[in-house]
Amino acid sequence: MTGNCPMMSDWPLVGRARELVAIGAAIGTSTATGRGGDSGVVLAGEAGVGRTRLARAVLTRARRAGRDTCWLAATRTCAAVPFGALLPLVAGDEPPGTDPMAVLHQAVRRAARHRPPLVVGVDDAHLLDEQSAWVIQQLALRGLVSVVATVRAGEPAPDAVTALWKDALAHRILVEPLTPGAMDELLTRSLGPQVEGVTRLAIVRTAAGRPRLLRDLLVEAYEDGALVCREGVWLWDRAADRTEGFGQPAATLWDEAVFGWTHCLGLVLAGRLHEARNLAEAGYSGAVDQGIREVAIGWAGCRGAIAKAQGQVATAQAVLREAVAALHGRGADQLARWLLADLGGAAALAGDAAGAGRWMRRADALRTEGPRGEVRRLVDPWIELDRAWVIAAEGNLERAARQARWAADLADDTKQYDAEAIALYDVARLGAPSSAMPRLADLADTVHGPLVPALTRAADALVALDGSALDATAAALDDRGLALHAAETAAAAVRAHLTAGNQTAAVAARTRMTVLLDRCEGASTPLLTAQRGLGVSALSRREHEIALLAASGLPSKAIAERLSLSVRTVDNHLGRVYARLGVSGRAALAVLIGQRPERT
Repeated sequence: MTGNCPMMSDWPLVGRARELVAIGAAIGTSTATGRGGDSGVVLAGEAGVGRTRLARAVLTRARRAGRDTCWLAATRTCAAVPFGALLPLVAGDEPPGTDPMAVLHQAVRRAARHRPPLVVGVDDAHLLDEQSAWVIQQLALRGLVSVVATVRAGEPAPDAVTALWKDALAHRILVEPLTPGAMDELLTRSLGPQVEGVTRLAIVRTAAGRPRLLRDLLVEAYEDGALVCREGVWLWDRAADRTEGFGQPAATLWDEAVFGWTHCLGLVLAGRLHEARNLAEAGYSGAVDQGIREVAIGWAGCRGAIAKAQGQVATAQAVLREAVAALHGRGADQLARWLLADLGGAAALAGDAAGAGRWMRRADALRTEGPRGEVRRLVDPWIELDRAWVIAAEGNLERAARQARWAADLADDTKQYDAEAIALYDVARLGAPSSAMPRLADLADTVHGPLVPALTRAADALVALDGSALDATAAALDDRGLALHAAETAAAAVRAHLTAGNQTAAVAARTRMTVLLDRCEGASTPLLTAQRGLGVSALSRREHEIALLAASGLPSKAIAERLSLSVRTVDNHLGRVYARLGVSGRAALAVLIGQRPERT
């Protein structure tokens, strides 16, 4: 999709692989057969299932295979004109006339020029007049054409058309409605991937496997303003109204949802993120399936928060945008504020400082003055922790660490000790592990569950820069589902092992970090940035250039030749690089930079 208007045409042909193989085999355009054929097909199906689109695709494939083609479109208007539908086939220097035998002879002469047989598409063949249908049948009977006809199932058709499959001149193929998966793919091709869940399912169900109905539905909804794009997410505001049995919550559904959200948050705070994610996905799918947008919004918020905690920053932003878009106009300001702040935090973790700032300003605009209510008291620590990451993305780590500490204090005030521990560990992640340790250690002794002790051990390892302890905490955090946290501690372990002169352990830690970061969708945090660069930013342009070449395995002489320098100059630069980065040679440099040796 480009711009704000959905793409309504030029959809790809999807969900018809089986039919294409059968048709290609019948008329000889299949790569499986590799030869011309003298048979044909009749595509029968209900209105709107894509018979015409499929037939046109077959003729396109036939042309690509070197076959000549001709497209005929039957209509009720053409049926009133003698042989009107056949004009593209028989029109020449002389008019075809109205004598059936003369028209047949003219059609035979023109068709006989083509070898292999001409592929003739006949759209809506059930609307052909009897004489035109007879000409098509005779051409097929003589093996002069391969017919690709479409007929509407259940509609009466001329005898000559039904004779095509009854007399084995063509294979009759029933074109079924597309599967929900194929319809979902068409919807994505039209609107893009960001379609709100209730909207997506309602549109797919309403279209009922009929691409033409899907197109008409999108056009109608867009033109009357029911299909709108908010926050880059498409929503059909009348989704629940258009689908029978959709959007009617049971009396106890809301209570069940609140219990589910609370349980999900509890699992997150306990460090059981895998279970929390499964619960959130199931809850969201159930709400979408029932069309209960209010409940789906809550579960989308849970999904986004869990994805952010796991370091899946792109997924988190997409899911949270959906929740914010669906919440529009519903008056739930505190929930909207929390979701917007979480979006800011996710954008910050992705390295998008400008986007993070915009989301946070929108969250702040919903903040109310005066005494804090219970809901606000509960959400404020999380919002202020998100603010810490927004500040960090802007480059002020010292202020970000202070902000995270304030978020921890707010959590302490409301006796949210799990949240306090998470905020304190973020203080460590933001560069001040020593200041977080005393209180974290106290919480590790009092808060139930494995998460807080794991965070405490990780913070302690960051303070000591203990490579072995960092390796162990990386594995423990990964087991808890905290891939980004684990990647950060693995990155710190790289530096710790290099400092200790243990290059083998450093290589293993970098490998672990790389594997973990593959699951983090481009996340960028201060610990990762510091460990990725490990002082590289302090190098001059020439030093950086030489360091990369040396780390790739090139000897000084080859580097000198490539850069038109003397070997002595290269070695002098390398000496300064080693000193600035705290490494002793090319092997450690390669581990530090993450460069793979060049192949010679």
